[in-house]
Amino acid sequence: MEEKVEMYKNRTLGERFSATSDFVRGNWRVLANNLLPVGLILALPMGFFIQYYLQGAFTMINNPAAWMAMNWWAYAGVMIVSIVFSLFIYATTGAILNKYAKGTLTPETGWADLQDHFFSIAGKILIQSCIIALVILVVSAITGLIVWLFPHGSGIVALTLTVLPAVIFSILIFICVPALSLIYYPLYFEQVSAWKGIMKGFRWGFKYWGSTFVSVFLGAFLFMVGVYILSMPYIIYIVFKMGAGGWLGYLLSMLMFAVVLVLQPLYIVFVAFQYTSIASRLSCDN
Repeated sequence: MEEKVEMYKNRTLGERFSATSDFVRGNWRVLANNLLPVGLILALPMGFFIQYYLQGAFTMINNPAAWMAMNWWAYAGVMIVSIVFSLFIYATTGAILNKYAKGTLTPETGWADLQDHFFSIAGKILIQSCIIALVILVVSAITGLIVWLFPHGSGIVALTLTVLPAVIFSILIFICVPALSLIYYPLYFEQVSAWKGIMKGFRWGFKYWGSTFVSVFLGAFLFMVGVYILSMPYIIYIVFKMGAGGWLGYLLSMLMFAVVLVLQPLYIVFVAFQYTSIASRLSCDN
């Protein structure tokens, strides 16, 4: 490994990009050895489900009345495997970051060294996801109830009362993006409970909303651009084949998930340096 990157240091945006590059360059073998084997295995059922899902989706696009042809079982499969796939990437990368911050990460670090913290992080992320989903569900239900109970009238009044709650809800989600992006990192570095992770993520995310939003937006933008560019063969294939399956489509879908498997940890590490920059800044202020 190369010289260790200092985790807890207040960095500018450019310095966070540089630190991410240094971290990955020094630890790419550990990341690859612990992410690729299981990640590619998870990509196998994903490639299977997504082909049948796309076949149904293109059928419904051409004939909206044929909603039964949507292959809902394949959609459910895509959703379940996507959750497991994302959970695996976030928990594994978090366990690696934890060991790196403690100075115990080595080129030989493997599953046996990461598994305890991996399962702890994965369980807490699931709890956090359920809490956030429940809050969104309750807010959505209240919004829908208000729209349903309120007398609509007609014309512009009806349109306003229908659209306004959805607009307000979307704005609230947008405002909460920086906070939501930080809630996993207390689990990585401080091993706190799921609830305390949410509270700390929201507290720091709102206090440093501007810098966190810029970091999250740029990181997510570069991640998505990279995924789209490197997945272009698969995108072209499904467009011209109208979602048709086949071995070539299956292999190209595997390539797309391999791209996500490589690029998403980079985004997680980049946002980690935003989190540790905030921690360092608060430490200096105190």
